[in-house]
Amino acid sequence: MNGPPEQLGELADFRQTRKSGVWTYTYQLEGKFPEGKWLACTYGEADQFTLAKRLDDNIHSCSFTFRKGKYVGQNDIVIACK
Repeated sequence: MNGPPEQLGELADFRQTRKSGVWTYTYQLEGKFPEGKWLACTYGEADQFTLAKRLDDNIHSCSFTFRKGKYVGQNDIVIACK
């Protein structure tokens, strides 16, 4: 996110790939982020709960990899920022 979650700043540009039931979304975090770079994860059917953390200014990209979990509605997610 561009700025803390309460400012509702979202990132729009991402690259999506899909291979063998695994989806990966990669966000490029280059350019100006005057309010900082933030990672926010929402939980619940209507995003009732949010966990957020400010990222280091030196982070250039983040990738989110999703695969179906063992149970209905479950997803295994790996987040990697560099």
